[in-house]
Amino acid sequence: NPPMIYYQYRTGINAYGPCDFIQMQGYYILGLSGRESGMLRIINSSRDDYSDVTIQGHSHPISIMKFNKNGSMIATASDIGTIVQLYDTRSGKLISKLRRGNLPTEITSLCFSPESDYLAIASAKGTVHVFSLLHISSSTVANPIRAEMKI
Repeated sequence: NPPMIYYQYRTGINAYGPCDFIQMQGYYILGLSGRESGMLRIINSSRDDYSDVTIQGHSHPISIMKFNKNGSMIATASDIGTIVQLYDTRSGKLISKLRRGNLPTEITSLCFSPESDYLAIASAKGTVHVFSLLHISSSTVANPIRAEMKI
């Protein structure tokens, strides 16, 4: 049998078309761009705890997003590429902002370490920034943290 469409979600027009998807036991979590520029939508399909959260995440179109391994966090970046934002996927709360740099660039990859202790951010500038997530707090929302390592 050919593959069948399971479900279809509407998004806004976004040239990047970012999304991420993880499957857990019996349900999935889907991250996609919202209907307006810069919006993030997180859908948790759990029958016991279904949620559909929309967040005004960035002031420019989101170009990339990535869940951590257990789906508790999602990292997003806009097409400006200077700030990566971390969100709690259950509440939609902004956890932290991470400053990659001051000059605009394309973020080409976001990668959490297996235990979500670190986040690596690769850019078209030819750099990979590694951020420690061990001690993030609400203060990093107002004052974005800088990378511990620049490779």
